[in-house]
Amino acid sequence: MQMHSEIAALRSDPALQRRVQSRMSRVASEWSADLGVRTVASELARYDSGSELSECPSLQSLFTDPKAAASFTAEWQRHVLCALRDEPLGEVQHRYRCADGLTSVQLLQSGEATLNLVAYERRERPNSVQTQTALFSDRESMEIVLSGSGRGRHYSRNEGVGSCRAITADQCDWHVGDTIAVSGPYQARQVVDVDGSMVLLQLSRTPRQPKPTQEFRLVDSALLRSTSGDKSASERLMALAVIGAMDHRQALPLMAERARDLDEDLDVRWEAVRQTLGLDTARGLALLASLRGSSLDPLSGPARDLEARLLRRSPTFSCSQEREVPCRN
Repeated sequence: MQMHSEIAALRSDPALQRRVQSRMSRVASEWSADLGVRTVASELARYDSGSELSECPSLQSLFTDPKAAASFTAEWQRHVLCALRDEPLGEVQHRYRCADGLTSVQLLQSGEATLNLVAYERRERPNSVQTQTALFSDRESMEIVLSGSGRGRHYSRNEGVGSCRAITADQCDWHVGDTIAVSGPYQARQVVDVDGSMVLLQLSRTPRQPKPTQEFRLVDSALLRSTSGDKSASERLMALAVIGAMDHRQALPLMAERARDLDEDLDVRWEAVRQTLGLDTARGLALLASLRGSSLDPLSGPARDLEARLLRRSPTFSCSQEREVPCRN
């Protein structure tokens, strides 16, 4: 493997590594210490605690005044570029992620509220496949276009079920100074294509206990996928899957307790049902019956449907529901 001489020198010189690290840490501290940045960071904390954006004037101005947004981000860029000129191999002291055509840098964070710099780049093939579906997450966001332009869609859905559910899509053309607002789990936006590149300043806030993220097919509004929007709930769901894979039958009572907990995340409860069925069919069917019998439980309908499908597929399952009575042919 070939390695640039400057990278090789950095890897072999701890003193040089400390120098680079010190320079990049210093520039992050200098930017964070700026009065304007401290004011925005303080209001971001208030916004995270539940304040309306209108109650945070400095933060709000970044999304109502294009000049204020441009000045704020330009000052950050000035600090970072100055440090990188001194230390070209330095790493910016901010969280970031890169994907095909998308780069995001987290400028500030307070709890579940973040302020990000997001850049979209034109792809050789526009985002035509993903436009067949719309992804709705429980997150508020406000964005302002800092540079470039692009096209996309703004989606809205109602709270109906089945044939009553409907998703509407509005075509959008975004240019410098335009704002894009998305509120909660019933709105979404999708960037389809950009002219070269498009850079956004993005403010987002996620509830402490977010509702599931759901993906719908646009042609008929059918729900294709639902995943928990709660990180801790995802961890509990994974733990249940691991316990099931380990065939840990001693955990069956705890699984049943989790499945019946109305305060628990729905995806976690349903995973507990699945794993119970996998480990012990009789207990699983009894659990389905108890859930089906509670009309106020949101899992009542899914439990009834799954129970009916299982019994149609294998009538012998009905014997498992009567644990005290032997099955006689």
